[in-house]
Amino acid sequence: MASSSSLSSTGGPRWGSREGGRSSPIPYRQGPLDYWPPVLCKCGNKAGRLTAWSDENPGRRFVKCFSATPAMGGCDFWRWVDPPPSPFLRELLIDLRDAVRALRMENRELQGRVGDAARQQIWPVYAAEEQRALAEPIGAETVAVVTKKAEENAELRCRICSLEKEVFIFKFLVVTCVVVVLAMAWVNWP
Repeated sequence: MASSSSLSSTGGPRWGSREGGRSSPIPYRQGPLDYWPPVLCKCGNKAGRLTAWSDENPGRRFVKCFSATPAMGGCDFWRWVDPPPSPFLRELLIDLRDAVRALRMENRELQGRVGDAARQQIWPVYAAEEQRALAEPIGAETVAVVTKKAEENAELRCRICSLEKEVFIFKFLVVTCVVVVLAMAWVNWP
């Protein structure tokens, strides 16, 4: 799998990175008013929150100055919001990201084929009923494929949400165990 990095030379994600023009599985940018609690950047404004979709940091969120450049009145502030994903979650998120991208590309190709066929009118001149009879199977096939791909996208989104919940529960359990062990050590301290 080719690596596509969203990190600049300063170690931070590139502002507005869309990984070579490919779209992200979920919106990769939230404006300053779209999340809470606020994170303020160096210039005192609320930072925008983005999501990296590189192979190194799939689905990892970070905050960055909304204006992004000093010329626009912004600053060079950025910070990760989420910890790095585990190797298992990284691999899973990359596979899901690639599956969503492949489905979107296939959907665009099918829509392009239907549009090309309609524009080029390469069919011989038939009566209106015969032309409709030729076009209906293509339209029905396209609708079926698009519907199937939309259902698969919905399943992938549900899987991502489920994994995010499991990660949260796992982190909560780890923190709870650490606190219990520390409390027991403190109580038994001579």
